[in-house]
Order: sequence, then C-alpha cells, then structure tokens
Amino acid sequence: MEAIEWLQTLNNTDIKGIFDCDIAVPSNRRDAKVSPSGVSAFIKGQEKRNTRQSTNRDVHNLHRWLLENKWDFREIQDIPPKELNEYLAEFYISVRKTDGTDYEPGTLTAMRNSVDRHLKDSNYDSTLNDRIFYKSNQALRAKRIELTKKGKGNKPNASEPLNPEEQELCWSKGILGESDALSLTFTVWFLFTIHFGLRGRDEHRKLCFGDIQVKRDTHDHEYLEFMGRGSKTRDGSSTDRSDKRLTTSKCFSIGGPRCPVHIYKEFISHRPPTACEPESPFYLQMIPAHHVVSPLWFFPRPLGKNRIDLLMKTACEKAEIPGRKTNHGARKTCVRTLKKAGYSDRKVCQITGHKSTTSLKEYDNELSPNEHRAMSMTLDRHDSVKRPASPGWASARASTSHTATSTITKPADNTPIGVPTGVAPQLQFPPGTVLQHCTFNINVTNNQLPRTPSPPAKIRSRIRLLVDSDSDIE
Repeated sequence: MEAIEWLQTLNNTDIKGIFDCDIAVPSNRRDAKVSPSGVSAFIKGQEKRNTRQSTNRDVHNLHRWLLENKWDFREIQDIPPKELNEYLAEFYISVRKTDGTDYEPGTLTAMRNSVDRHLKDSNYDSTLNDRIFYKSNQALRAKRIELTKKGKGNKPNASEPLNPEEQELCWSKGILGESDALSLTFTVWFLFTIHFGLRGRDEHRKLCFGDIQVKRDTHDHEYLEFMGRGSKTRDGSSTDRSDKRLTTSKCFSIGGPRCPVHIYKEFISHRPPTACEPESPFYLQMIPAHHVVSPLWFFPRPLGKNRIDLLMKTACEKAEIPGRKTNHGARKTCVRTLKKAGYSDRKVCQITGHKSTTSLKEYDNELSPNEHRAMSMTLDRHDSVKRPASPGWASARASTSHTATSTITKPADNTPIGVPTGVAPQLQFPPGTVLQHCTFNINVTNNQLPRTPSPPAKIRSRIRLLVDSDSDIE
C-alpha cells in the first residue's frame, strides 16, 4: 500500500527535484488515465442508444404517472420495494397513451423491463423479478390478457417483405437499377441487406467504404466480401464464440445488369476520390440530378440516418406498392427467401447474424398473400386456381387440384407401341418432376397382357359326424 501511495506521489511531483540525477520521463503514457467517474461514463457510452432512449422514456412516463396520480415527487429508486410494488400494479392497469387509447401488450412489458434496468443501474435493493413484486407482475399479466381479448397484440405495424413480383416491378420501373444516384443508392442498400443480412438502418449507418471488398475465389468467381463491425446482437459483449459470425458474408457475381458486383462497381465509380478511404462512410449525400455535371453523383458527406431509414418506404411509394413497407421488410425478404428455398434455420442465421434460430420465427411466421389466396381457393374447391410456385421446385410440377389423365390406345393390329410384349405400360416423366395430390386414371385395353394366375382353391375335407345311439337299428 505504501508503494502505491509513493507512485501516486511521483505522478504529481517533479522527479528531478527528488533525485540528484536526471531521469527521462516520457511525455506520453502507454496506458490511458481514467477516473472513477470516467469509468461510469464509458460504460454508459457503450450502451445501445435505442435501449438508453427507451429506458429514459419509460422511466419518465412512470414519473409523470406518479406525479399526476399519487403526488409523489420521489425518484423511483428512492421508493421502498413494498410501496413501489403497489404503484407498479396500478400503473400497469391504468396507464394510457396521450390520446387515451390502450398500449399494446408488448409495450407494457417493455416498460417493465425499462424500469427494471433503471433500478439495476441505480443499485436498487431488489429487482422486479423478486417475490416482493409478485402483485405487480400478476397485474401486468392480467392486463396483457385483457388487452389480448380486445384484439391487441396482433402486431398491426409489422413490416411486410417484398415478394418476387414486387421486386420485379421495382426493376421494371427503374427504382432498382443504376439510372440515377437515388436508384443506385437504394439498389446497393437492398442487395446488401438481402445478401449480407444487414439491419435496415443501424448496420448500414455504421458501414464504411473499406468494409466491402471485391475478391475472387479459387475458381476465378468474382464476389463481394463483407467485413462486419458488430451488430445489435453481436456487439462484442460476450466472450464466447457465438458473439462472432461463423462465416464471412459473401455476394457472388451473376452477370448482367442486376449483378450485385456490377452494381457495386457502378456505385463506387460515381463517388468522389476523397470518400474512397477505408474509414470513409459508405453511403453519401446525393447531388440533385439537375446539378450533376460530371460523373460524380455524391457529395463527400455521409448520408443521414433518417434518410437511410426511409429508403424502402420512399421506393415502394414511387412504385405504388401497397402495404406497410419499411427497411426491416428487406431483412424479412432475406429470411423468407432462404427458408422457402429449403435452407435450414442454422444456415440462415449464418447469413443474417442471428444468434438463435428461435429469432427467425418472427421473420417467417406468416403466409404470403399468394399463399393465402391459393389455400382459400383450395378450401372453396376452385380447381381453376393453381398453387403458387415456390423457389427450389422443379420446373415440371403439378397443380394442387389438377387431374392428370393418361390414355394408352392399342393399334388395330394389337401390337403395343413402345411397350414390350407381356409388360404393362408405364408413365414416363422428366427428371426432377414433382407430383403432389394428382390422380391418374390408366385404362389398359390390351387383352393379351398376361394375367397373374389365381392360386388354386384350397380343397377342404368334410368331417362326418358319428352320433352314438342306444337303438338296435343301425
């Protein structure tokens, strides 16, 4: 302990004044000097911004409720657990939005989690999972049940993915393409989202120019490689291997104007040279079309997060695509396309970056409009509607309710066509054919086809019954 105090004294004292000899003291230290208050500030700075904002908002909402309904001016962490339990039970049941309507069940649960985080950060004696908060937790559970009975909790604001027809519409209208700076930016954003599984705004906002590299494999196939900088679930906070992706995301060239590698090269050809450094922001502000007088389409300034957040919505409005389309819909498109193609959840997670396969259920737990219509028509027995094609199916496939009939007609000279004598004809289908729920009516009219002889009837011997009698007449 004395040595530590002596070293601390040296830090604040002129060493040359203590020793007679000259001692070289380095001007810059190898280790950074951090104060106790700086440690707390550093921890707060690494907390997820959205989590911090939602926590502050929900805690403020609880403070407002306490002032308006209980005239209690104390901080939440200063209220004893028993008293806070009673407050929270009433809060969960009575809290409403500013317009007087009920919150969604998931929103109330998020409020509880925010209060719990705030209490933990404030070194509160208990957590909301303790037995002393049993009443408030039961009140929250009962409120969720009541809201569900009212039709809440059906996720009315859930984002919708882009189906193949809607994607083709965007390509045909030039919204996906390379005609101008906006369409090129949206195309790069959309392709990177579905190929690399990036989150709609957060991971794109942190993307730098050096994170995408053009490479070739051993077979001379060109591809783009994405080097991630962490994400919402893989932020480096965990020490195990699950905190990192098992594979590096790649996007291979397919040739043609819709090739991701071609689109990327076209995108970087319109960037200013000063914005091509490894740490330069990837998405740049766009020069208005009427001001473009050179191959440069972008300013050397990063594109705002709000502009990135509206890319999908803006594109779908221009294409007149109905439904609630947000950036998260592109990530849903990635998951749904891969799962429809038959890839396992574990492999899909390697592309999207999810830690658990359970999370994928939130992305592919719905039927598409085409699937809904086909199933409805099937239940109504409308045979004219075919089942929609799914990726990965063979080109030769049968309709759900189609009836296939094959008729083999025998020539006049009783010579089978293409069928050896004595062998029953067989239906031939091309390789890869998938047949489901089909009915085949095969009528064979060749009487010379041998029949399988029936086994001989089993001869059964009859047993004569002998009846004993006491009479003398035989």
